Amino acid sequence: MFSTPSKVSSLIRPLNTLRLARNQSTLVLVEHNNEKLNPVTLNAITAARALGGEVNCLVAGTSCGGVAKEVSSVEGISKVLVAEDAAFEGFMPEKLTPLLLASQDQFKFTHIIAGASAFSRGPPSQSCSTVRCFSYL
Repeated sequence: MFSTPSKVSSLIRPLNTLRLARNQSTLVLVEHNNEKLNPVTLNAITAARALGGEVNCLVAGTSCGGVAKEVSSVEGISKVLVAEDAAFEGFMPEKLTPLLLASQDQFKFTHIIAGASAFSRGPPSQSCSTVRCFSYL
């Protein structure tokens, strides 16, 4: 008599896991020098793909169109968000943090990831208390 509910719950658990994976999305903060992608970003993209769901990248800089094109050719990338403005010169955390928060606010990412480097310690750490979904990889 009690075996039926346990069979039903054993079927529902895997279905709920699939639903979560389908709805999650990850934003990867791309590290670059406005000309070339930093290899640490590829490590972060690999980790984001392992999480499942959509993998999106945020490229911010002064003339980063080439970097955005390079990132878009990486396997598994769903979307590349590009922000080109003179304000992003020097990749100052004070300028990048509002951009990161605005991206999170608009797209509601479940994860925000960046490679472990000095660059990724700035904007993410300033926005971490607000977003509460950041990982260093």
